[in-house]
Amino acid sequence: DQSIVQIRNCVEIKLNKDTNTTEIIVSGSDPQENSDLANELVNQTISYARELNQEYMTNMIATLESQLAQAENKLIEAKNEPRTTAVDDLRREGEIARLEQIINMLSGKLVEIQLLQSSISDQQDIIVLSPATPPTDPVSPRIMSNTAIAAVLGFMLIVFAVFVIEYMRSAPEKDKSAA
Repeated sequence: DQSIVQIRNCVEIKLNKDTNTTEIIVSGSDPQENSDLANELVNQTISYARELNQEYMTNMIATLESQLAQAENKLIEAKNEPRTTAVDDLRREGEIARLEQIINMLSGKLVEIQLLQSSISDQQDIIVLSPATPPTDPVSPRIMSNTAIAAVLGFMLIVFAVFVIEYMRSAPEKDKSAA
């Protein structure tokens, strides 16, 4: 029932690069609603990150499979190429050896990425250190603190006013004595 702008205004995200943690702070009038919003933001972020990782891995696997198929086709073409001269035969053998190395490397990378994808899908990339819970005491306003600060500031203002009044009262007396 809240608009996106209202939600954006009550959410603050702090990133700590030293510890690689992110703190989500939600402020508002209803503590339960704030904690629910913070927890939902975390859950949506986890889902989004997981989807991005899966999409990235799927694209990487598709790219490697495409490159592997191209290399295998080039290898077949190189092996079926007619032999004309000894120099061409040496060049062809070098090309075949190079293509076989590329195929072996791509096959190894493909297996590595598939293993990585299966391990990532089983574990959680983002770990919730502590779920949001509504505070037991209100965070604001702090009535006792605000009252104490107001009393100290009021006392300082009264003392300042007394000094100003005394200065104004004694200023005409000094002018009379000087004349």
